[in-house]
Amino acid sequence: MMKNLLIAATLMLLWACTGIKETSTKQALETNVPSASGNTFERQMKGIEFYASGNNGGWTLEIDFDRVVRFFRANEDSVFEVNIVTLGEGLKGPDATHQVANSEGELNIEIKTKENPFAQEDAFPYHVSLKYIDFKTNTTYEFVGGGEFYGAIALHDIWMLEKMDRDKLKIAQDEQQPYMEIHLDKQKVMGHLGCNAFTADVYFGRKQISFSSVMSTKIGCPVLKLEQQFAKAIGNHTFNYRFENLHLMLENEKDTLIFRKTD
Repeated sequence: MMKNLLIAATLMLLWACTGIKETSTKQALETNVPSASGNTFERQMKGIEFYASGNNGGWTLEIDFDRVVRFFRANEDSVFEVNIVTLGEGLKGPDATHQVANSEGELNIEIKTKENPFAQEDAFPYHVSLKYIDFKTNTTYEFVGGGEFYGAIALHDIWMLEKMDRDKLKIAQDEQQPYMEIHLDKQKVMGHLGCNAFTADVYFGRKQISFSSVMSTKIGCPVLKLEQQFAKAIGNHTFNYRFENLHLMLENEKDTLIFRKTD
């Protein structure tokens, strides 16, 4: 943890003063794997893939797309729960509408990406609208709030870039191999582009990761081709992700990036 804090401090100093010598890739990779925070990982360990809550509290929603939907309302003793085989089959992107029901009621769930999912004032990147029909009283209730998909726990690690568009990287003499640390709890990535350190915000869809624009240090580098390609590939782009053994594959219509787990 202390070494992670040192990396963050180093990034801040580098942006403030371009004359400071950057940490080498070898030294940077000696940092611990990004640390995990409580609530996010506790829910993930229970299989929760999507979590939402009301703008002013009062309700929460948990979805495991392969097993169950749970809807909690304040001041209600019972929990609306539906066991499912598959919820949202065919869901290709983050936006979708789902309907689930049991003997007690019916729940309609609408998930939409916010206009600016990276806005600092918004706790969640998705807008969630719910309509619950209580079969016992024949009453309809509507709720609004925000939600987030949880990236796979395996993402929460340090990843070394090995290939771009399936071509093995050619590292110039004055370049270092790019890598990134993915912090699920903070929804951030940080790492190294090849010469300069970088950071970006991220949010997740269902088996997707979206990057904000990339912020990097401004050290004068004799060779910038690789880091420019890497920054351009991830900045403001969304990828489907999957794992193959110790490799992370990020894929979209334009690019395929292949990373290797470092530890």
